[in-house]
Amino acid sequence: MQQPPAPQNPPAPLDLSKVSNQEILFRLERLSRSERKITHLILCHINEVELRKLYSELGYDSLYKYLTQHLHYGGSAAYDRMQAARVLKISPEIAPKIEEGSLNLSQLVKVEQSLKQEQKSGKALSPQSTQELLGKLENKSGSETEKILASELNQTPKTQQKLKPQKDESVRLEFTLTQEQYQILKKAQHLISHSVPENNLAKAITYLAQAYIKKVEGSKKNKAKTEGSSLTPSRTEMPFKVYKTLRQKRKFISLKIRREVFAKAQHCCEFVNPLTGKRCASQFQLQLDHIQPLSCGGSDEITNLRALCGVCNWREAQRWGLERPL
Repeated sequence: MQQPPAPQNPPAPLDLSKVSNQEILFRLERLSRSERKITHLILCHINEVELRKLYSELGYDSLYKYLTQHLHYGGSAAYDRMQAARVLKISPEIAPKIEEGSLNLSQLVKVEQSLKQEQKSGKALSPQSTQELLGKLENKSGSETEKILASELNQTPKTQQKLKPQKDESVRLEFTLTQEQYQILKKAQHLISHSVPENNLAKAITYLAQAYIKKVEGSKKNKAKTEGSSLTPSRTEMPFKVYKTLRQKRKFISLKIRREVFAKAQHCCEFVNPLTGKRCASQFQLQLDHIQPLSCGGSDEITNLRALCGVCNWREAQRWGLERPL
């Protein structure tokens, strides 16, 4: 009688705490390349399983059930791979592009959805046109991909808005913004990112609406404006002696100088990666930073000031051995 296999101990959790920063980055780059190659191979195999209907031999009546119930993909993950595999089937020439990362899974899903929409409207694209369209999407972001698809396929978005009540008494709101409207909203979100740090448009819109209501109703007086760096902790955040010492040590930076610094930076983070030469250019939680901190001999001169986003400012503080940006 065949003996059952001996139980195996579960693998120990991966501990990366003692791995150097450079090694972590090197490993992740190598793993991402492997992941792209595996994604390409998975899509090829999904197409072959569907072509041969191999899922039926295992008792499944659809490829979707095989992926979710046998291979244990989540529902959306399985559907995304099925959609991406269909695009690869139409244009097998894009296989190297998937492997190198110039085309990704999310883009292929968007392409398949757009192709299906074209087919329903009686304007199905030929394989050659599909290949040309995919070529225009290489190395594009998600929003750029959607913009190109809408332009190339002339898929005009619907402008009506929908309100749908949810079970938990929340409301799902769907509406379409023009590019100009969207840029205005994103700019406002960046400007209030200190108050609404999450990248959540719903919270940003709520915050802006509440601020406008308070202004119109006059329920609260505007807070007194004070000149000085937003990086200076308030008195409520620390003991009075520490707060007083800090105020005596540094001078307040005038609003005029602050505006000059942000204008010079074009209201974008000025940090430049020394290895790649790429500028961060984030507009989220933009802060005034001393290139050389005051505690390390720096000054409040405008030549020692720059604009950094919250993440880059925190990282620079860590580089100087500071607990927090000052």
